Amino acid sequence: MPDANEDRGTDLDHDGVAVPTSGARAWAVAGAVGAVAAIWFVLPGVLGMVAGSVAHLKGDRWGMPVAVVSAVTTIAGMALVFWVRG
Repeated sequence: MPDANEDRGTDLDHDGVAVPTSGARAWAVAGAVGAVAAIWFVLPGVLGMVAGSVAHLKGDRWGMPVAVVSAVTTIAGMALVFWVRG
């Protein structure tokens, strides 16, 4: 007999919580590295936001916090650059 979640085509466990798919944590780690690098360069911060969003969509619980931290560190990095060059 097919599982009830197969009928809906979702990756949910029996409690209705998303089950992380393969590689979700790797995207979250990549996003965290981008968040740290965003203090010095802008592009890794943007890539960290994208990687965090992908990790979130793949079901990793750290995906969205990584995306938000990447956004904050990108803004902080840009402010730091403007302050130093000011």
